[in-house]
Amino acid sequence: MLVPDPDHPQAAPVEWGVEMDSPLALFRRGWKPETLKAGDKITVVVNPLRDGRPSGQLVSATGPDGKPIGRAAVETK
Repeated sequence: MLVPDPDHPQAAPVEWGVEMDSPLALFRRGWKPETLKAGDKITVVVNPLRDGRPSGQLVSATGPDGKPIGRAAVETK
């Protein structure tokens, strides 16, 4: 994902890597091939890497229409 820097709007966006579940698990939670198009502006919440690199595990996503994308993964204990 290309993420703009809110403190420096003229700076080039930072490329973030976002880890997600397997394709089948995502499909079961509501992600479909047509869910997003290249260039869509979405909002994501990620658990960032501990070492500070721009990457992390997806927690939730909101589409350009303001609606949640998919359902959250259910944790089993």
